[in-house]
Amino acid sequence: MKIQMVSVPVNDPVRAHDICVFKLGFIFKVFDAEASLALVVSPEEQGDTESLLEP
Repeated sequence: MKIQMVSVPVNDPVRAHDICVFKLGFIFKVFDAEASLALVVSPEEQGDTESLLEP
């Protein structure tokens, strides 16, 4: 079995997205600030587990 998506609860998905992408180097797959939806992946394993940053 392989985990394809993990949900990460955050207080502010937009800020969490900025930190993950601009400071930690993750790659964003989906980002919608109005819907508070951010989906990021590791740059080394882009086809593996996706992290959903949600309130």
